[in-house]
Order: sequence, then structure tokens, then C-alpha cells
Amino acid sequence: MDPNVARILDRLPQTDPLIAAKAIENRIAALADELNARYPDGVSIISVMTGAMPFTADLIRQLTVPVQVSVVVARSYEGTAQRNGELKLRLPPEACAVTGQHVLVVDDILDSGQTLGRLFADIRAMGPASLAGCVLLRKERPDITGRIEMDYVGFDIPDAFVVGYGLDYDGLGRNLPAIYALPGGA
Repeated sequence: MDPNVARILDRLPQTDPLIAAKAIENRIAALADELNARYPDGVSIISVMTGAMPFTADLIRQLTVPVQVSVVVARSYEGTAQRNGELKLRLPPEACAVTGQHVLVVDDILDSGQTLGRLFADIRAMGPASLAGCVLLRKERPDITGRIEMDYVGFDIPDAFVVGYGLDYDGLGRNLPAIYALPGGA
């Protein structure tokens, strides 16, 4: 890793976050209330790894309805890339058993929409009873037209490179409890 980036990541917890940990906690509680109302009989959650791990964990702890959880590995950023590259999806067998179920895809961030668009198409082909999406962050991206819409959004953010609360820069920063915009886009 570039030593300058490491120094930036080390200093982030001493700067003002873009989204504070308490704001994240409060928004997740509100999202869970909406989901509990929408899915009184339960929901199958497919979490997009690895960035959505903290969000998914905190969200499902707030749900009071029956929940099944599986994960999909989706990767479109490699190393220090700040824009999507080639998309790779890996669905485990339990994520493919969604026929007739209410499915909620949970992800950390909606950027270009490429990852979620492809994942939604793959899941729709499996015949769920319903399919909805929930992201913690939605980037403002006026340069993208026809981007997939999400049913549930935690926060709208500017088009900045962000780390913390599951989001990383070259594998680092996921453990920060708040979300920070990297200065200069890293």
C-alpha cells in the first residue's frame, strides 16, 4: 500500500466523519422498522460481501420478523481502483433457493449500479415472490443514466471515495465505526 494512503487512513478517526456512527445506528433502526412492516411473514436477505457485512449484521439484529440470510460475493473494484472494473459474482447454493420467497438484497453502496443491476437480474431469473434492494449509501452520480433504483437507502452522499463501516481502501478501513470521505479521492 502507498505509505501516503496509510497515513491518511491512520488520521481519519481524528477528523470529522462524513456520517457519524450514531447517525448510522439511528438510520439502521429506522430502516429495520420499515422492513419489519413490509415483511411481517419474513424475508430472505442476500448480503453482498464483503463491504455490507457490518450493515447487514446490524440490520438483521434490528429485525423482528423471520429472516434467512445468505451472501453473494460480488467484486468490481480491484486493489486501489475507485471505479468499477469487470464484475464477478459468486452465489452460494442457499442464495439460489429464492423461488417464491420475498428477497431483500443488502449492499453497502450504490455507485454505478453495475453490481446490483446484474445481481438483481440473476435473482429475478430465479423466480422470487418479490425482490427489493437496500443500500447503506447511494452516491450522487448524475453521469450515470438508467442506474438501478433502490427501495431503501440509508444515506445519499456526494461522489467521493469513502471508507469505514465496511467500506475499504485496498482492504483497509472497513473496521472504522463511521464513514469518512478520503481527501482528494485517495
